[in-house]
Amino acid sequence: MKILLINKFHYLKGGAERSYLETARVLKEHGHRVAYFSMLDRHNLPTKFAKYFVKKSDYHAKINFLSKLKLAGKSIYSREAYRNLEALIADFRPDVAHLHNINRQLSPSVIYVLKKYKIPMVMTLHDYQLISPAYNLFCRGKLYERCLGGKFYRCFLDKCLHNSYSKSFVAMVEAYLYKFLNPYRHIKIFISPSLFLKRKFEQAGFTGKIIKLANPVDLKNSVPVKDKDYFLYFGRLSAEKGAETIIEAAAKAKGLKSKIVIAGAGPEMEKLKAKSRELKIAGKIKFAGYQRGLKLIKLIADARAVVVPSLCHENAPYALREAQLLTKITVCAKVGGLKEYINDGQNGFVFTPGNSEELAKILEKIDKNKKLRQQATVNIKEFIKDNEDYLSEEKYYWQLIKIYEQAKK
Repeated sequence: MKILLINKFHYLKGGAERSYLETARVLKEHGHRVAYFSMLDRHNLPTKFAKYFVKKSDYHAKINFLSKLKLAGKSIYSREAYRNLEALIADFRPDVAHLHNINRQLSPSVIYVLKKYKIPMVMTLHDYQLISPAYNLFCRGKLYERCLGGKFYRCFLDKCLHNSYSKSFVAMVEAYLYKFLNPYRHIKIFISPSLFLKRKFEQAGFTGKIIKLANPVDLKNSVPVKDKDYFLYFGRLSAEKGAETIIEAAAKAKGLKSKIVIAGAGPEMEKLKAKSRELKIAGKIKFAGYQRGLKLIKLIADARAVVVPSLCHENAPYALREAQLLTKITVCAKVGGLKEYINDGQNGFVFTPGNSEELAKILEKIDKNKKLRQQATVNIKEFIKDNEDYLSEEKYYWQLIKIYEQAKK
């Protein structure tokens, strides 16, 4: 089968890109031909299909008003994306197209060209873009669901996008236009990695067919699991990820002997370092920088526990499931799909998002109680043994092919 994968970034930027790239790898390992359509960027992985990619669009750059208007129009409908994808289709002639994140840089124009050539489409949902202009349901440090149910005007009134009236206005117009034109009706099947996201879409009145299929998380590198004296956060350092809560908890957990290791990079890095100095706990916090591959796996395997302190509705984060595969206790905020993986006090712990006092008590409890950690390891193994979210890559592949075949009918 010839499969066209579409995502606006063609490098490992986040969870959506990991899903996009690993799906490609799994398909190619099973003998399928895979083509890519994305945006040009200096970080991109090499591919012969780069000649079809659209030019880079930076929606965070400081540009003049006219350029902003052009970008706004391009985010709603990109003629360049339409033309370039049409040329790729003529060259590759795919049997099915699998879309990931296309908003802004690619736009739903890609859907129209795929429809023109009668190419069946499936789409993996990585956020809430199709039901809210606030694509991660997060605004100014808090959960934000005021736009759900078609109330997109609230985005503009609340400056829900980057605290900007202009950006929020464009997002609002975009949402109403897509609601009217409904380009996503041409997509046969939507894939949701978590039950939470699937239910949130259904509650918002989304009528597309959604099938739950978790992304594969097979760990190919086997490493010994230890219990060293540190708690680990790994991932992007941005406001919605809540890493500041860990630093505040470390300051309040006076009996905590283990350190906190923060592995990641992002816009909040300097703010977090300043916070640790302000609270006079810089010696207890180690910033390990961005980690990946075997180094990251070893960092997880050696940790006392992994903390996932997100303030937004996470979908099905790799961080949590990778930690559980390595039989690590996970301490998670009670938001989004995170709750689907934790039996509180058994295979992990949950706390109120942003509540550093609750988190501090949990960290102290885990740190002091070796028997608790040992029993949690047993419980984690039992939890993942028959859990459908821990599919092998082989099982994931066959379920994905089944979805492709359904879309082709």
